[in-house]
Amino acid sequence: MLKSLKSINLFFFILSATILLTIALAWALYPMEIHRLGIQSRTGFSASVIMKNFNVLMNYLTNPFQWVLKMPQFPSSKNGLHHFEAVKYLFHLVTVVFVVTLPGFFQFMRTVVKKGYLALYRSLFFWMMVLPVVLAVMAVMIGFDQFFYALSSGLICWGQYLAL
Repeated sequence: MLKSLKSINLFFFILSATILLTIALAWALYPMEIHRLGIQSRTGFSASVIMKNFNVLMNYLTNPFQWVLKMPQFPSSKNGLHHFEAVKYLFHLVTVVFVVTLPGFFQFMRTVVKKGYLALYRSLFFWMMVLPVVLAVMAVMIGFDQFFYALSSGLICWGQYLAL
């Protein structure tokens, strides 16, 4: 039972840490992508305007105290705002999962790794590689919009419940 809890904790820690790292890398690498992809020539906006709006968006998505999304040069539709609200809840859920599982990860590192029992977790690492592929295939099969909507609808309800 304890091994299962450690495995679940480790799974969610690595998953959430990977997602947070991806978010941080997106923020760090996007300025280069603007130039590499030629976004300014496709949109008619300068790189500085695109970055300013991107920073407003990322601040909205990652800052738990920022609840209004108003990009200076980019208008937002009602559906677009709803989408970004769902993404915001997902970002915050990942952050909470990371913080909650961090102590368990440190405990795992102190005990399992130092004692040389890491090989016992081989099946966990295998499923951690397979599960994202399975989820991606499901998203493609049922359509990403429906998959994301089903996932985000539950999280928005959960987030509104917590805000009460």
